[in-house]
Amino acid sequence: MMVVAAITAPKPRKALATVEFESGETAELREETIARFHLRKGAQISESQWQDALRVDALERCRAQAWKLLALRLRSRKELERALRQRKHEAPVVELVLRELTEKNYLDDEAFAKQFARERAGRRQGRHRVQRDLMARGITREAAAKSALAATSPEHEEESARAALARWNRRTKPEDPQKRTQAAAAFLLRRGFDSDLVWKLIREFFNA
Repeated sequence: MMVVAAITAPKPRKALATVEFESGETAELREETIARFHLRKGAQISESQWQDALRVDALERCRAQAWKLLALRLRSRKELERALRQRKHEAPVVELVLRELTEKNYLDDEAFAKQFARERAGRRQGRHRVQRDLMARGITREAAAKSALAATSPEHEEESARAALARWNRRTKPEDPQKRTQAAAAFLLRRGFDSDLVWKLIREFFNA
């Protein structure tokens, strides 16, 4: 049996308490876990119970972090997985939390892709850029292309490209005409607009 030697309360702005055993082993746990497993100075706990406490604590901490991240904005499954792993949560725990969220429809790649595409199209980004960014977030090529295409009509895409080009032109210092048209085209291509559309607008805008 493991005997609790001391429990140190969480420091300011830190949510975890420190549990120390007579053997010298220590661990940081949520106060909720400490209460759930009736840990206090002098309490005894078996090795299997202690492992259960660690598993429960790891799961609850990961789950709480996932909810915090989703409260900030909608995320793809891959995005959330990366964020949780970067915060040092173990892969099996992360997978369990992701499965729970998916089953409860709090994690939905299709809904994420649609919202992401609408927002990016509203920021005057072309559908190719939207598709690339979705794929970088773990959305399949087919689903990314579908969402990007649905978020903007050809008319809206041309309108967005014109507005982006006009703004770029106002904020860019005059330079050699040829270099200027090349720089303008590169700007629009980086924003993900179709190359045919880009060169059409370049010809119109600069009489190139």
